Amino acid sequence: MPATLTRAPDEISARRVRLLQLHQELTLRRCRSRLIRYRRRRWVLKVGRYTVLCAGADGVYAYVTKRGLILSPADQDGIATAVYRLVEGGLG
Repeated sequence: MPATLTRAPDEISARRVRLLQLHQELTLRRCRSRLIRYRRRRWVLKVGRYTVLCAGADGVYAYVTKRGLILSPADQDGIATAVYRLVEGGLG
């Protein structure tokens, strides 16, 4: 029997809102980015060659690349850090 992925609708919308905030901040800095919805309602943000996800649960989230690098916490201070690391290429 295959495992099913279950998430509360508020968790999905909270992740989407945080990715939208990051997208808006990147747009203000004239960095091209696209918000994409994959199957099973998973939202990702494409920024250049990076794919950014919003990971976490129970109100504690972080911006993470698809390769597993943690960019920053998904709060107001973390948005600035994530933008800096994506734009300046400080992902090492």
